[in-house]
Amino acid sequence: MTEIVKSVNDDRLYRIVTLPNQLKAILVSEESTEKSSACLSVDVGYYHDPDGTSGLAHFLEHMLFLGTEKYPSETEYHDYLSEHGGNRNAFTTGSNTNYYFDVLCDHLEGALDRFAQFFIAPQFTETAVGREMQAVDSEHVKNIQQDSWRRNQLLFSTANPDHPFSKFGTGSKDTLQIHEDIREQLIDFWTKNYSANIMTLSVLGKESLDELEEMVTNIFSPIENKNLEKVDFGYEIFTPDCLMNIYEIETIKDLNKIHLLFPLPPQNELYLSNPTLVIGHLLGHEGEGSVLSYLKKLGWATSLVSGNMMNVSDFAIFMISIDLTIDGLENIDAIVEIVFSYISMLKCVDIDDYIFEEVQQEMQRSFQFWDKTPPIQWTSFLADALRDYPDEHVITGSFLLHNIDKEESRKVLEYLTVENSRLSVGSQTFEGKTNMTEKWYSVPYNCIQYSTDQISMWKEPKNFEELNLPKPNPFISDDFSIKECEEENPDIYPVQILKDLRCKIFFKQDLTFKTPKAYRILSLCTPAAYSSPKESVMSKIFSLLISDSLNEFSYDASVAGLWYSFSHTNEGFQLIVKGLNSKQDILMNAIAEKIKNYEIDESRFAMNLQKLRRNFTNTLLGTPYLTCLLNIELLIQCPRWSPYQYLDCINSITIEDMKNFIPRLLSTMFVDGLIIGNITKTEAIDAVTNFVEILDYKPLPISLFSDVRSVKLKKGIDYIYRCKALNPNEENSAIINYYQIGQSEQRNNVLLDMLIQCCNTDVYSTLRTSEQLGYIVTCMGTASVGLRAFLILIQSSLSPDFLDERIEEWIVQYRSKLETMTEEDFESNKSSLISTKLVADKNLKTEAARYKVEIEKPREYNFKRAQLDAKEIESITKQELIEFYDTHIMSNNHRKKMSSRFYTVEHYETSTAETDSANVITEFAFKSFQNAHSLYSLPYDRFDLEETIEFG
Repeated sequence: MTEIVKSVNDDRLYRIVTLPNQLKAILVSEESTEKSSACLSVDVGYYHDPDGTSGLAHFLEHMLFLGTEKYPSETEYHDYLSEHGGNRNAFTTGSNTNYYFDVLCDHLEGALDRFAQFFIAPQFTETAVGREMQAVDSEHVKNIQQDSWRRNQLLFSTANPDHPFSKFGTGSKDTLQIHEDIREQLIDFWTKNYSANIMTLSVLGKESLDELEEMVTNIFSPIENKNLEKVDFGYEIFTPDCLMNIYEIETIKDLNKIHLLFPLPPQNELYLSNPTLVIGHLLGHEGEGSVLSYLKKLGWATSLVSGNMMNVSDFAIFMISIDLTIDGLENIDAIVEIVFSYISMLKCVDIDDYIFEEVQQEMQRSFQFWDKTPPIQWTSFLADALRDYPDEHVITGSFLLHNIDKEESRKVLEYLTVENSRLSVGSQTFEGKTNMTEKWYSVPYNCIQYSTDQISMWKEPKNFEELNLPKPNPFISDDFSIKECEEENPDIYPVQILKDLRCKIFFKQDLTFKTPKAYRILSLCTPAAYSSPKESVMSKIFSLLISDSLNEFSYDASVAGLWYSFSHTNEGFQLIVKGLNSKQDILMNAIAEKIKNYEIDESRFAMNLQKLRRNFTNTLLGTPYLTCLLNIELLIQCPRWSPYQYLDCINSITIEDMKNFIPRLLSTMFVDGLIIGNITKTEAIDAVTNFVEILDYKPLPISLFSDVRSVKLKKGIDYIYRCKALNPNEENSAIINYYQIGQSEQRNNVLLDMLIQCCNTDVYSTLRTSEQLGYIVTCMGTASVGLRAFLILIQSSLSPDFLDERIEEWIVQYRSKLETMTEEDFESNKSSLISTKLVADKNLKTEAARYKVEIEKPREYNFKRAQLDAKEIESITKQELIEFYDTHIMSNNHRKKMSSRFYTVEHYETSTAETDSANVITEFAFKSFQNAHSLYSLPYDRFDLEETIEFG
């Protein structure tokens, strides 16, 4: 039996088996897991769609969830997983389809049995076929106005028409509904293409490997083996006339972006030396001497990404993607010349050994100290890896650079030529200037052949002295020691280690995962950062300028496994430093020095101002349901500035304004945060003390702390906020019905959690599966600024007014289902919720994220929340939940409801909502709405400072 190479920190046990039907499976035993998971990947995707039926493979993926001969109920699989703390999903690519789920560990066998029936005896009922076709179409409609989907489909549609790469994979009603025999086509496609010998399976559970093997063998052996051979589609995805073209694409959002693409032969078999990874590392480098560094100095670009866009068994595509400034958009030829100049340099020089060795060392280090991946992500990865790599390297295949092979890297460079390239340019500036339209997404574009001058310039580019290979990385560490704990009986939860006039810090040393990593999460509270829309914009600019000025320095740190982010919040800034701990002090102190001593650069100011303006504009063109959510926040949170307010003031901000503002912004402050990981208490105190001393700010008086409060909705009023799409071609409307519960309080919190646990399956099965109201349908709870609410969300091609009617009807119907729910089912839901609450953190990252929520507003510092909630849930009764539902969700004089609605232009004009009614909020009247309502009291006590500090 082949020994699988794994990380020294991976305590899971692995075994690869081949079942009698030739289905290959990897089994993972983890005795301590609370969640089990499985994934099955089949080597069939939309490349296999028959001509004339685009989207059939994707449609089949949808249909397999909807009942089997053994489990005929359409919702059986979904219900079983939901009742036992599980999740499920699937996706279809060109060459394969991937199905996966997780479930509480005691219910793995039942979940596997339901799952396996997809591939043994699905039923394809007539009614389900008709309804689910609408779901496929809704999924397509959801994507139509998304620039990334539009750009990718244009790439496919302008590829070699004889290669299946050129197909439309999602499908729609237009491609499916035209076939009267579509059910027969589904059955025929499944029968001919789904075979055990082209499937790979991964299963993770708490059972032993022998027990898992017996379980998997019994459940999955009935899948028929049709002895199919994998189809080789070839790598000629572009014919010569598809190359050496510029595709000018009109975008929906305010984007200026280029993609330079190079088709490659398949790269999977070269995984040991992974040459495209090394070349991508060099072209995508951001330090001194890099392409991006030079483009930034010229004021032409803000970011660059390089590497494999696609890497499948038959072909690969190498991509260089660059976000441009307005000036950059006017200098595309020169930018492409700089890229080809760097490629030419790589071809001409002997790339230093240390570059390969650094990449190899960092991949080895990352693998050695990897964060244990949650089961549902790990099984999904393994099922595909089992197909792509030899057994011994099923884990390491994509994680390690096994060999250094300069010759293979040089071979990749030989494909990075002008003749083997195509360039796309995306921008709103092409509006009204295009002469072609893509078939499936109606993307306006031009196709222009490279000119003679362009070819000459790019084939023989200048030598730019600003371009150089990366220097040795100073952040690479050889100290991976695990710190000894300074205390005999350390706390298992974060404890407060600093509290004075200028900071309050919580700390927890990692004694569980024992990896050389740490997280430092600091909130820099300064009232000037959010006191007005203009000052908020200036604070956002400042955070961008700091990150921009540190980029070359910090990029080396990121390559070496050490990252940071510095972002604006509604009370100041948040700094996060994370990754390997040995050099975090160097990075953190450098950030503090830059913040304290930053001298504004006029060109960088202009560039980042432009970038921020585009961000605000694009927020207004965002996904419909996200716009609904934003509008709720703008109405409920006080203060909360809108993108419109930001856009109104951004053009008036000058560099002199910034020079005057920054000293005031940083003059008084309070730092609040958490340090967790491989660091001692003494080291944590020293790190924060040094950081505070470098910033050298005055204490922030309690009276000046930024307070975000929440609007208290009036009982018995069903508020409506209507928003019309700015994009006239938007086909999706959306609605979020928001039912306000009240301020965070443990009993109501767990009752809300229990309601979601009980009803989320019914929301989905009724409004999504049965009524087909939209592709995105869900319910959830929110805890914004200490305020809890129940939300039902739908994005759809249907009118929001109609969607509201269907939601309200569901609320009435579900009240009856709650009433008739058996005590056994109610207790089962309670048990699943408790188990979900108590699922242990898989790695330091998830633990830090859980505690991070507690130190952010409303700063409850309830680090034992999961355990306390689980205990509280035990005493919930069905009658109590019904009373909670009656008070807060059912239509009555007690509930507090707000319906946030996003309308397409057509739906807005035909809306039946009573626009003159008192409960309809005037569009953009956020402030007047807040002024007409009382606010909840502060949900926290200003860091408890009053207890210990007196300000003179």
